[in-house]
Amino acid sequence: MGLSVEWRGMYGRVKIPLKIIFFLWQVFNNKLQVAQNLVKKKWKGDVNCFLCGEVESVDHVFFTCHLATLIWSMIREVFNLERYPNSLCDFSSMWILGKGHLPSRLIIFVFAGLAWALWTTRNKMAIEKIIPKSPTDVMYVALSLLQKWSVRLKDEDQDRISQFKDMILCWIRSFKPNPTLLSDVVEM
Repeated sequence: MGLSVEWRGMYGRVKIPLKIIFFLWQVFNNKLQVAQNLVKKKWKGDVNCFLCGEVESVDHVFFTCHLATLIWSMIREVFNLERYPNSLCDFSSMWILGKGHLPSRLIIFVFAGLAWALWTTRNKMAIEKIIPKSPTDVMYVALSLLQKWSVRLKDEDQDRISQFKDMILCWIRSFKPNPTLLSDVVEM
């Protein structure tokens, strides 16, 4: 799962902090310290995701874990997308290589914020045993990162990221969970 030629050239155009560029390099080159990769280095810990019990891989953390799925579902609903990516390969071919709703540099910019928010949340869950109260907490972290980093962007790109952020915030504020709690206990 190495970087494509197109991806390598984008690092210089994406206006994010250097540590996040390095983080993305680790993500897209399967070098991130997820359980599946740590086991290859003789790590003796649990290879399963702390949250859902599936084998923890890069694709799992950012696309198929329950938490990631909720974040991507939120994006799909807000932007009325047919589907969301289910792997890095799918994400690259579906969005980065010119098929997304934003220019590639902004798609990577947004992905960097989402991925870093998911990664830091994953670390808090796995290491500190701190679980977010709501998936929207992860999205708020991502949006605050995008806002903080957007000062590095051209005015036009700042406006597009601001619109993206506003649409997500509007959806979060209007979201009303189903008040009916389902239970497997039935009164007869």
